[in-house]
Amino acid sequence: MIHFAQFLHTYGYVAIAVGALFEGEFSMIAGGALAAAGILNFWAVIEAGLLGVVMGDLGCFLIGRYMGHRAGAWFPNLFARLQRAFALMDDYEEKLVVYFQFFPAGSTATPMAFGMTRIPLAKFLGLDVAGGVVWSALFGGFGLLVGRITVSAVHSFALWLAAGVGLAVVTCLVLRFYRTLRQSGGHKLWSAPAAPTLSGTGTSV
Repeated sequence: MIHFAQFLHTYGYVAIAVGALFEGEFSMIAGGALAAAGILNFWAVIEAGLLGVVMGDLGCFLIGRYMGHRAGAWFPNLFARLQRAFALMDDYEEKLVVYFQFFPAGSTATPMAFGMTRIPLAKFLGLDVAGGVVWSALFGGFGLLVGRITVSAVHSFALWLAAGVGLAVVTCLVLRFYRTLRQSGGHKLWSAPAAPTLSGTGTSV
């Protein structure tokens, strides 16, 4: 168990940064719980999660900027999600960059859709970092709270680790269920152009 704790201490931040690209909420909650156990540093967990999510958003933004509608044509499901992202963009404009992480199934399509608009890269990154700070602090802080409650109730490290990870998994499933409900509720779609223009000549934001 000591070796496992050392492994988490050594590679935990990398795992959180990589996890933020895929299951971000789970990674941040688990990282916060490990910080409560003293294995990781809480602020380093926030930084790792922020780095991972911003790098993922930047990659999607660049795909949208340089590949545009071709990516949507290659992946029909993605094209439908791009339409929804444009609909949300029509409602919220550039403010959507700050909090699109909280929209269901929006972490890939939304930055890609912004890449297909005229928004400057520097402006997108600035707003994305601001939203990423809120997102990582919220879920990381929730994990820290869950971890501290668990530590106060369970004094065995092995039991704490099992309970903490279990709670993180349950929380992730609840979040997924919430997102599914939000997604099934439906959103009005904005009729995006059939072939959005690339590299700064598309929809103005």
